[in-house]
Amino acid sequence: MRTLAVGDVVSNGGPWRVVRRVDRRKNGDLWCVWLAIRHCSWTHRCYTLYLANDLKQSGYKRVSVRRRRLDGLMDRRIEEAMNQGGCSRSAMLLTCCDVEGVA
Repeated sequence: MRTLAVGDVVSNGGPWRVVRRVDRRKNGDLWCVWLAIRHCSWTHRCYTLYLANDLKQSGYKRVSVRRRRLDGLMDRRIEEAMNQGGCSRSAMLLTCCDVEGVA
């Protein structure tokens, strides 16, 4: 997982998930990955974060498929929401209900 990058696809035996953002430590080790959320949560955000340890404990592995471009309308809207941050429901660009079924 050290070389995980945006567009890589991961799975723990369930649905495939596209990595939307990768955060690394100063030494290059994986810190966390951002994914579109699979179901609604109390935060109502359209994305979720998995720390490197969470990925490992949940059994996530890289799949041999890669999504080269994340430039569709929904991809851009998810990116905007991740850049916006915050959890104020009234200020959210996209909610978890908007991304149900999006890898």
